[in-house]
Amino acid sequence: TGKSSLAEAIAKETNSDFYYLNAGSLITSYQGSGSESINAVFNHTENSSKNSVIFIDEVDAITNNDINDKNGESLRATRNLQCNLSQNKSICILATNYPDKLPQPLKDRFITVEIKLPMVADIVDFLRKGLRVKGYYSSTDTLQAIANMFNDLNYRDLSKILVNSTSMIKSRSIEDRILTEKDYIVAIYNQRPK
Repeated sequence: TGKSSLAEAIAKETNSDFYYLNAGSLITSYQGSGSESINAVFNHTENSSKNSVIFIDEVDAITNNDINDKNGESLRATRNLQCNLSQNKSICILATNYPDKLPQPLKDRFITVEIKLPMVADIVDFLRKGLRVKGYYSSTDTLQAIANMFNDLNYRDLSKILVNSTSMIKSRSIEDRILTEKDYIVAIYNQRPK
């Protein structure tokens, strides 16, 4: 849905350095790894002479109350994040697809901005434009069917589908560069994590 692009635009507009953290990759089986990574970024920005925007994507990966936290790393990382947020001068932007999974004290520190997934008409338009740029085509009925079938996808996922579906049919002749509903479904299936 463009959350990281929005955060980058804020950094550019405020003439700030931009730091991206994917919280899903912070928590490992090594005790203290997530907390250390969070500290490293916040310490770096605190010592910088320039303003900073810290964007933490998928923050629910460390703050989710429902996750199985056998070694306590998620709890440590959450506490560490909250401590750094209260002591740091940086602009912090947290992104999640599951706001209900965040602890209330963390939610209370932020203004909530909800970025909705694209509507069916937006998906059709996005796919049509993306295909045109790549020299491919799909009928309006096919695009409409795909948009209705997968209306819970964000623009990043839709971009991956475009890449996967067009790369699958590169061997077709120039005259046969029409993507069918089946091409998209196969691309979506191949895109899923194994």
